[in-house]
Amino acid sequence: MKLDSSNKILVTFNPFNAYRVILLIILYAFFYSKITYSQDLPQYSILELLADTNIHEINLDVVEPLEVKDGISIPDTYLQNGQRQFHGRLTSTTIFNGDLLVADNTNQMIYRLNENDELEYVVGRSGRGPGEFLDLYHLAANENYLFAQDRRNSKTFILDKNFNVVHEILTSLLAKTVATNDFIFHTGISRINDYLRINKSSHPFEEIGTFLEQIIPIGMQPGGYRFSRSATSINGELLFAVNPMSYLFIFDKYLTHIKSIRLTSTEINTILSNNAPPIPTMETDLEKIRVANVFGDKAILSNRDILISVRHTLYHLKFNGSNYKLKKAYKFSDPNSDDSSPLHLYGFTFDENSNRICIASIFVTELVCYPLILE
Repeated sequence: MKLDSSNKILVTFNPFNAYRVILLIILYAFFYSKITYSQDLPQYSILELLADTNIHEINLDVVEPLEVKDGISIPDTYLQNGQRQFHGRLTSTTIFNGDLLVADNTNQMIYRLNENDELEYVVGRSGRGPGEFLDLYHLAANENYLFAQDRRNSKTFILDKNFNVVHEILTSLLAKTVATNDFIFHTGISRINDYLRINKSSHPFEEIGTFLEQIIPIGMQPGGYRFSRSATSINGELLFAVNPMSYLFIFDKYLTHIKSIRLTSTEINTILSNNAPPIPTMETDLEKIRVANVFGDKAILSNRDILISVRHTLYHLKFNGSNYKLKKAYKFSDPNSDDSSPLHLYGFTFDENSNRICIASIFVTELVCYPLILE
């Protein structure tokens, strides 16, 4: 800036100074991002959480399961371009953008359940290109993105609301990918001594840390204790369980541990008695290190209530503001069976808006939905 001969102020442009300002803005944004998302995540060891003296214990045997019979078996076909075709094995469901979405592991497709309770093709086919899958077996979602996990590809594909693939992350079979609006929880293909890797849940989806130290170190047995399964709420809470154990660990949206629950029942005790103990060993005899999953699937609701399945039974744990209480238990009769045998609840999705639960897993040949009003 300077004065001309008539004392008017002249503003001169210096490209070098402009470039410096732009560079400072970029550096500020970069370092602010690093401060915001690369800050130390809370560090917990599962062994430390198990030693907590405030673990809340709930006996599931005190409630007799109610039999739910009025299920609807969704037709075993899907609609695509006006044509009706048979679907394959349905392995997973989730709610995304207000719709119930279903994964077809045979055809490598994702369907939407429409208002007429019919499946409509949305995206997917067999292959290795964008929007293609080799072994689609799990779906999860947050407010903005759908996460489609492909076992053979060792990837989780991230799709936007138009079902375009916007990113992919490498994932293994040790856990099913879940997400909140802030974080993506998964296991990478390279082994680490923490249960979960955490990525930012928005573009560019970079990894920002790991979470929860494992019980069994890498290279030791029983390896089944390295498998975990999680669920997230719309409020950002994380519900975490180690597959062969009867504990539930709850973390808030900042990943601060807020509650541990130990579930007991005759059925759970039988499973645990047949499992190898969680003691690190170099044993290689499969019979001596075999473990079975305690829980099938789980959900944490907007009011922090928990739905958890053990074999054929769904349990509702009611949150009272400070603790949990077993409210009810349910068994769902197979509408396709004459003897009303209960379904195996390996995978389910509960829609809080419609008060409806839909069941689809490797143990169920079709998608089955039931009205379910939780008290």
